[in-house]
Amino acid sequence: MSVTDARRTLPDVGRWQPDTADRLRLAALELFVEQGYETTTVDHIVARVGVTQRTFFRHFADKEEVLFDEDASMQKILVDAAGAYVRQHEPCPDIGLGAARAATAALARSFDKERARHRARWQVLFHVSSLQGRQLVKQQRWGTELRAVLVDNGVPPTDASVAEWLTGGRPKRLFPLLTASNARFDAVLRRSDPDTPGTGGIGTATERPSPARST
Repeated sequence: MSVTDARRTLPDVGRWQPDTADRLRLAALELFVEQGYETTTVDHIVARVGVTQRTFFRHFADKEEVLFDEDASMQKILVDAAGAYVRQHEPCPDIGLGAARAATAALARSFDKERARHRARWQVLFHVSSLQGRQLVKQQRWGTELRAVLVDNGVPPTDASVAEWLTGGRPKRLFPLLTASNARFDAVLRRSDPDTPGTGGIGTATERPSPARST
């Protein structure tokens, strides 16, 4: 989906009445899509919402923060889901892959109520080169945290490396996985890729799920 396509699916900020921070996020996204991120100013954003600059800066440090202020909550969703998966399943060669799939599925589900807004947000991030560095740093941090929770729960470091591959490298890698089926997810992870650990992709993962841990 292009940024133009994303614009068509955004809710109307004039009709939607959430809290002020959400209204500012949506107005900023609309403007980033309509006229470009670089040319949009804080003045444009507050004018669309009908609030002052002082109100904007109570919620966000700058216009870039509008796109990144939810990162900590997204990271928590990923890490919690991966940890829960490992604790609920018996150790097996595919447990790292299963945990990575569970983590991204949980994050994708968290988008359901505002999928259009999140899709537009990701599209802006991927199309604005000045944002790529911070996006990549964020994804690498997510990967490091995912790997840590897998290792802390007994996953061998070689199997846990799937987490770093999943969120590192090219910034455009993560969003398609958030909407992929399990089969497509596994296929992406296993394809031959110059920056995929190992020859021919990650390990020898199969389509079968990890067995649930007995209670």
